[in-house]
Amino acid sequence: MRVLGTNSDIDNGCYMKLYTLNELPESVEIVSLFDLVSASGVVRVPNTSIKSEETFDDSDSQQKILNSLIEKAPDGANAIIGIKLSSAIDGVGNGISHKHYLFHTYIGTPAVIIDKSA
Repeated sequence: MRVLGTNSDIDNGCYMKLYTLNELPESVEIVSLFDLVSASGVVRVPNTSIKSEETFDDSDSQQKILNSLIEKAPDGANAIIGIKLSSAIDGVGNGISHKHYLFHTYIGTPAVIIDKSA
């Protein structure tokens, strides 16, 4: 589970809970569900060759895609459940230089939930 928002946002009830779990915790009750939402974006990949042991971090792009997913949730939703990630990589070039692109798509179901443990 991931909670997005500042501490003051959470205190005011203005936050979105993101669940990637297949099953929600027992303390969480679903009140209502909305239609599936999705958000896609490009994550930067270095313009160097990519080896399997190399890693790169473009968490700013990841955050922008997640923010887009949250913005697509309808008013009243306080969570997105069952979030899944799909990714694809593509490259273009002329044989001398290549540019790689990593595409991420997040999908999930907006919901109104109640946490009975709170």
